[in-house]
Amino acid sequence: FSNIGQFFSNVWDNITRIFVNIGTYIGDAVSDVIACKEAGVKCLSVGWTPDAKLDELHQLNPGLVFMTVKEMRDYLKKQLA
Repeated sequence: FSNIGQFFSNVWDNITRIFVNIGTYIGDAVSDVIACKEAGVKCLSVGWTPDAKLDELHQLNPGLVFMTVKEMRDYLKKQLA
């Protein structure tokens, strides 16, 4: 990228595509999963943070808890294909 503005513009475009195309929120807290369920929005859970409550996330959001950025990226690529 020739400048930082272009980089962030491209990042924002990709994030917007994810929300519009697959209606998904990415969060790292149990409260994110609960709020998304109440709103009818799919939540992808970030499990790689030090404070992640993995047992609760897996219980509330089975199959949608990701332990690495690559794992989440691969999932999103399949969803956007």
